[in-house]
Amino acid sequence: MAFSTNCAFLLHSVLAFSALHLHHLHQAHPNASKYFYAAASHYNQALKTIPAYPDSSSDDNHILYPTHTLISLYGFATSECVYAQSDWIDMVRTTRTEMASRYDGYRTSSLAPLMRALATTYAAISAQLQIDMNGPSLFPSAPDADEVRDPVIADTYQKAIFHLRRTWVASLHPEFRCYAAFIFLTFAPDLFFTLLWEQRPRALIIAGHYCAIIRRMKGQWWTKRDWSAQLDRIMAAVGDQWRAWFDWV
Repeated sequence: MAFSTNCAFLLHSVLAFSALHLHHLHQAHPNASKYFYAAASHYNQALKTIPAYPDSSSDDNHILYPTHTLISLYGFATSECVYAQSDWIDMVRTTRTEMASRYDGYRTSSLAPLMRALATTYAAISAQLQIDMNGPSLFPSAPDADEVRDPVIADTYQKAIFHLRRTWVASLHPEFRCYAAFIFLTFAPDLFFTLLWEQRPRALIIAGHYCAIIRRMKGQWWTKRDWSAQLDRIMAAVGDQWRAWFDWV
């Protein structure tokens, strides 16, 4: 697909992520920067040329999914803060929505083997999640109790915590660790990210726990970063009154 004349964006995304991997492998080499610059160039070309999802099911849909996936991996690997507002985060979440609406078409396309693998993986993760969805809450004894008296806000945080738990379960199993990095970023509610970008303390704490989970996980090369620095920034942002909620990290 990548070498089709209509799919230059997919080829650029493949080359971007491949060059970034080469940069990671050869960081000690004096010419390693050439791989990074090549990766950035191809990444920008992919972003410039990638089309929007078409309204109806077509081969373009099947090409866009792997393109968006590679761009998301690149964004994750290179972003200073993986949960900050960015084009690639928007793409991750758009891909989730589009995939859900076009899943039946994907199952009969060239992506069918990938769709079967994803379905099997998420079913296995769910089977491992032997906890009550309602579970312990961040809310009743925390500061600023008024915020979660709004049932919409409270439900948003509870759903985000549920997907954080799915991330934790996935991180414990080597075969699921590739998915662990994206479960939370993909499935947490849209409103949660609005609250996070508004620097709401509860949202920041949940994001901090996500950082702690990925820090503890022995993940792929593209998940390695200074997660402790991100945690320190979050703890500084929420202040001492919320510090107890970080005891376990």
